[in-house]
Amino acid sequence: TRQVVDAVMSAQQALQTTIAIRDKVVSAYLEISRISI
Repeated sequence: TRQVVDAVMSAQQALQTTIAIRDKVVSAYLEISRISI
């Protein structure tokens, strides 16, 4: 049961990290496209 909890928590952390990285990529892309226009 402890291993399951650890796995779920690490999966949630990985998901949050992925979402944060994606948000940074999206905002950077929007900045670049706004500048180039």
